[in-house]
Amino acid sequence: EKIEDISLDDVISILLSGKKAITITTLASIVISLLVAFSMNNYYKSSAILTINNNDSQSMGLSPGISNLASIAGISLPNSASEDRAALVIETIMTRDFLKHILSIKDVLPELVASESYDGATGKLSFNNNIYDPNSKSWSWDGPSDEDQKPSLLYTHNVYLDEILTIDQDRETAFIHIGVEHLSPVFAKEFLAMIINEANNLMRERDLKEATNALNYLEKELGNTSLIEIKTSINSIIQSQLETKMIANIRDDYLLRTIEPPFIPEKKSKPSRSLILILGTILGFLLSIFYLLIQNFKSSFLSYEQKNTEIE
Repeated sequence: EKIEDISLDDVISILLSGKKAITITTLASIVISLLVAFSMNNYYKSSAILTINNNDSQSMGLSPGISNLASIAGISLPNSASEDRAALVIETIMTRDFLKHILSIKDVLPELVASESYDGATGKLSFNNNIYDPNSKSWSWDGPSDEDQKPSLLYTHNVYLDEILTIDQDRETAFIHIGVEHLSPVFAKEFLAMIINEANNLMRERDLKEATNALNYLEKELGNTSLIEIKTSINSIIQSQLETKMIANIRDDYLLRTIEPPFIPEKKSKPSRSLILILGTILGFLLSIFYLLIQNFKSSFLSYEQKNTEIE
């Protein structure tokens, strides 16, 4: 019988004859999948929904001429481009400088790169002692480091983007969806709240600094001109900068307004143990069939070649 003459009935016959091997392999796959699934730590994701505060005020009614004058002077006026503001804050949150700022106000580096497991009963987070000793707060990091054997900012930033943070903007609603995933549900919530708070603080400080510098410049220029039109334009720009300072000083949620605040998640976000079990079982089943067919086809091929050799 030639290899190309093998029919579906032959395949079924091969599988039936090897059903014991298929069953054993599939059961072994189930056991291995269960061991893998239950050896994996649970991760929890805290999320929040944000929107961009409309900090625009009467300055939105400024004429194009005044806006051009401010632009020439290097002064940023409030504008209604909330999408641009959203893109700015999203990119800011994702930068290395922002993470560096976060790490400078609270030592969360161990939680980001050295956490190993979380005890839901006690609410305590355990660390990999080969990397970090929580008692002495000392590092034994052998990877990329900056100082004191601590993980480098670049390495930590990669972990931050790849494993911790998720952020994007819904193009239809313009809402910003942000989340933090971690072994500890408590840390996930607290770290997310810190990110939102510090993003607001940085944007507030930046706008306050720009407005103060602009006011100093404008007040100086106001005294150097005698033209009524220029004075009127400068006064309008001064008003817009004063409004910016007022809003920055009275609003805690200066740029980002929280629609849905961060929360302590009760259900894990990953792993999906049922999915791991299903995929592992299917993979083991298919591999056992594939191996059985290959072995039988290989035997048939060798037998066919041997017969041709004898005939010759």
